[in-house]
Amino acid sequence: MGYFTEGFDVLDNVPLGVFILNSDYTVLFWNKCIEEWTNISASGITGSKIFDFYPHLKEPGYKSRIDSVFESGAPTIFSSQLHKHFVPSVMWNGELRIQHTIVKALETKGGDCLAFFTIQDVTDLTERLHDYRLMRDKAFNEIKERERVEEELKLNEARLEALLELNSLNYKSLREIADFSLDKCVVLTGSHIGFLGFMTKDESEFTIHAWSKDVMKECAVIDKPIHYSIKDAGLWGDAVRQRKTIVVNDYDDRVYEKRGIPEGHVNLTRLLVIPVMSKGKIVSVGAVGNKESDYNNSDLRQMRLLLDGMWRMIERKGAEDELSRKTGELEKLNFTLELKVREEVEKRRQKEQMLIQQSKMAAMGEMIGAIAHQWRQPLTAIALLVQDIQDAREHNELDDDYLNRIVIKAMSQIDFMSKTIDNFRNFFKASKGKNEFDIAGSINEVIKLISGQLNNCNISVEIKNNLETPVLMNSYSNEFMQVVLNLVNNAKDAIIEAIEQGILDKYDGLISIVISSVNRTVTIGISDNGIGIPAEIENRIFEPYFSTKEEGRGTGIGLYMSKVIIETNMGGKLYSHNVVGGAGFMIELSL
Repeated sequence: MGYFTEGFDVLDNVPLGVFILNSDYTVLFWNKCIEEWTNISASGITGSKIFDFYPHLKEPGYKSRIDSVFESGAPTIFSSQLHKHFVPSVMWNGELRIQHTIVKALETKGGDCLAFFTIQDVTDLTERLHDYRLMRDKAFNEIKERERVEEELKLNEARLEALLELNSLNYKSLREIADFSLDKCVVLTGSHIGFLGFMTKDESEFTIHAWSKDVMKECAVIDKPIHYSIKDAGLWGDAVRQRKTIVVNDYDDRVYEKRGIPEGHVNLTRLLVIPVMSKGKIVSVGAVGNKESDYNNSDLRQMRLLLDGMWRMIERKGAEDELSRKTGELEKLNFTLELKVREEVEKRRQKEQMLIQQSKMAAMGEMIGAIAHQWRQPLTAIALLVQDIQDAREHNELDDDYLNRIVIKAMSQIDFMSKTIDNFRNFFKASKGKNEFDIAGSINEVIKLISGQLNNCNISVEIKNNLETPVLMNSYSNEFMQVVLNLVNNAKDAIIEAIEQGILDKYDGLISIVISSVNRTVTIGISDNGIGIPAEIENRIFEPYFSTKEEGRGTGIGLYMSKVIIETNMGGKLYSHNVVGGAGFMIELSL
């Protein structure tokens, strides 16, 4: 429905009643002229059956002929003699208009057939014809009047066909649209020459886009100008300067100045110039000339309808072209953006892989250091056992019982060392999937693994477990333990640095771990009494490669990977905060 009202809005201003039906007699279009005649608005009738408003059209004398239009495509006429009130409408004096109706078939883009009705008000003509019949002495005048009206009807029909054809030029170029519009203006006004062009935005210059064929033949100027300055233009320029239509039916070179017109230009006898307005600006100017009779209001209406329809077509085409251009730019932008996103994702993936590898290497170094501390005591014990064997041999105490005792003690130490390797290997192995683990138990396991290092540094660990019962969590246990290990190691390093700077006594190092649970959220606070976190770098400590430690003592990826594990993999939170006399980190995990 919207397609037809948009496509035929150029018919709203024609002085004819125009409406369109589809094959089931639904009204698709109802122009302003027939609205005024019938007092039925377009919004009130479109979409309804015509029979609901004019049931007489169901009668065979009407319906069978309209049906034939849909079936064969052949036009039909309801003359003012036999069907004078096709769509009854009352005039100001209470009498019905006498109408002459033409029905034509119109095929849509989809191949459907529509019925196109044009109704001419011939009341005056009919009344005059009646008078002429009564006055036989005026028969000649009656014939001439009838011919004039018929000619006007033909002209109106040609104008409608021109508007319909103009409406079908959506995909033509600007030059083709301008050529068609000018050609129709020349033909419908009965002119011999014409031109059509467009204004600059400031209305100072005019560019001709189309000349009529006769102008090209008759004009003796060799180099025909394309651009004109409005200030230098002659009579036709008054249409822009005065912002109104110019009609001259007695053109005289001695009266009208022809500024800017070179020698050899086409001679003018009559001239009609119409400016086309859009949003308060003159956007185009069309001119025709040298009609054999005077230009009248009918010529003006016909030309204005064509030029206004042309401009609406150009605006719509411009909007469609702009939309197409913007769509192309957007598609190109989306493609470019997609490539950039892919590149950035790949860069980020490679960077994270590198960080993970570096984190593994750092963790491996920590593991080796932890194993060295864990093995120091059993290696010392085994060394003492070896020395004791040598002493026993020298004192003849090397009997079977003694050897059995030595073997049992040595194997106990070796078994401890083997279990230490297994524990660390399992600890640093990435979890294959989520598993259920005891949060407090995992923290105790971490402290047990690095207890040798902490004891060697004279650092105490206090664990305050506020959980009434063991809390189990279904997540990545090994990764969680790596985070705890990293935070405890950072605390250890901060305490060592405080001792080295003389801020803390070497026997006063303390790491505190507090485990609590509120509303199904477990919190693990890990704090120390080391050097603390300077305020100016607190918001950067989770950035990759950012470290406050001396070169060689830190990679700057531990806290970054810890935050990734807790927040991305486990859906929790990890953040830092300063405590009195040190630094603290808080882990929040939702159960």
